[in-house]
Amino acid sequence: MQREVITPRDLPLRAPRAPRPPGAEPEPEPEPQLDDYKTALMKLIPGEAIGVYTLLMALVAAATQSGGTTDASILLMFFAFGCVFTPIYLNRVSGVSKVSSLALSTLAFVIYVYARGDWFEAVGLYIPIVGAALLIMGGALLPILAGVPARGQSG
Repeated sequence: MQREVITPRDLPLRAPRAPRPPGAEPEPEPEPQLDDYKTALMKLIPGEAIGVYTLLMALVAAATQSGGTTDASILLMFFAFGCVFTPIYLNRVSGVSKVSSLALSTLAFVIYVYARGDWFEAVGLYIPIVGAALLIMGGALLPILAGVPARGQSG
């Protein structure tokens, strides 16, 4: 699945294609289809960045369980890494080029980290109910902010 979210703004206005005679050049690639709400949401969630961050937090948990302490600066470093890694990975590996998609995916990563607590909790900025609410609201709003039309609208 292509990771770029396709909205009505991304579809060029084209005249219908005429039928091709036998033996003519092959058809060009089909035009991209509009993403529905669920598809756009799936594309905007940065699963790779969340996976890397979750593994880093598992290392922190393992170090803490074996008697080590966790400094807030380590948590901040992992959080900052995820914020930088998300758009770079999506652009260079997944081929996402729209700045809005990169920004919204990075915002989704930030919301995920806040919902977990981690660094925000270590520095006293975490409120659990706010984290849960942000996770719900972010999931509801991200595709809309990306420009996915409401059901039945084509743009």
